Amino acid sequence: MKPRKGENDSVRFRSERFFHIDGKYFFATREGDEIGPYSSKPEAKRGLERFIIASNAGHGTNVARSAALGDTWAITNFQ
Repeated sequence: MKPRKGENDSVRFRSERFFHIDGKYFFATREGDEIGPYSSKPEAKRGLERFIIASNAGHGTNVARSAALGDTWAITNFQ
């Protein structure tokens, strides 16, 4: 497995980013946050995509979380 940028070669641990609890889906971020709930795994994947776009655009964690959870402003700006 190829390391991510900034990781050294000895870092090998990866875990499943998506998880399912009581019929709802969530995803975990590298920062250790758990974001959700979503009604399906594909919906959680779209939330993760919005989270990454907002994070990479330099927005803070609160904006990225809002984008991930899909409020109207976030969907307009991060789809």
